[in-house]
Amino acid sequence: MFGSQRRKATALGLAALLVLAACGGGDSTATTEEPAGLPATTADEPAPIPEPAGATTTTVAVEVEECDDPEATEFSLSEPEEGQVEAGGRMYFCVEVPGGVSSLTVTLTNMTDDLTVYVGYPDLQTVKTGGTTFWYSEEEGTADEVLVIKPGLADHLWVGPYYIEVSAFESNGSSGFTLTVEAG
Repeated sequence: MFGSQRRKATALGLAALLVLAACGGGDSTATTEEPAGLPATTADEPAPIPEPAGATTTTVAVEVEECDDPEATEFSLSEPEEGQVEAGGRMYFCVEVPGGVSSLTVTLTNMTDDLTVYVGYPDLQTVKTGGTTFWYSEEEGTADEVLVIKPGLADHLWVGPYYIEVSAFESNGSSGFTLTVEAG
């Protein structure tokens, strides 16, 4: 038992020397003697940490959702999408947003009647019912609708699908439109 405690104390002492060397204290090229059974190291390379017996390594993969709802038409950033929505109707779209995007500009143009644009993340249900990741335009009439989405507390938007609804819910007639989403 005493030998085991001594090896632990020696290992702790070596760890302290490594910390000092990393912080600029001591000679960074000095070698230390390891107790029997442990590999020799220098202050420049940390001692390997053995895994405990029976330990397993788990890799956690973050799965990014994709545009996969059959109700939504998928289209690409900066590629205009044209559509026609009937009075009281809705059309749904989805655009994949890659990493590093700091803002999205959703533009609805070429309308002949009042339309509204809604955007939701990460699924179509968010657009249909609202939620904390939900945006919409408030422009009335046939003037271009421009909706700019920026992150609240981060530098970039979330990666993945953003769903868009073009709604003629309060419209008196059908209307054509052009929808464009651009990354900033």
